[in-house]
Amino acid sequence: METMQLASGYDRKVTPETKTFRLMTAEEGKALRTGMEVYFDHGGAWRRAKVNGAPRVWKRDAGRVEVPLKFGLYDCFTAQAVDGMMQYLLVEVTEG
Repeated sequence: METMQLASGYDRKVTPETKTFRLMTAEEGKALRTGMEVYFDHGGAWRRAKVNGAPRVWKRDAGRVEVPLKFGLYDCFTAQAVDGMMQYLLVEVTEG
């Protein structure tokens, strides 16, 4: 899997903290539950979001997944699966 280095979206330092991530697969997106925290790509920086409802899946199209998310005080959006990978959603890669 392809990995990427992203800076923290919360760190205002000149050299912000960076972490290594990979994109979340659609199967991992289906396993998410309400209230879980996930990372997402917000303009080249990572941020945390909270799953705001059950992931939607379709019987006729098994690869179609939509996950409602909430971040910040008022911002909500839906992440969708594209080519088996969740759009914007990230999984932290740990060494070891």
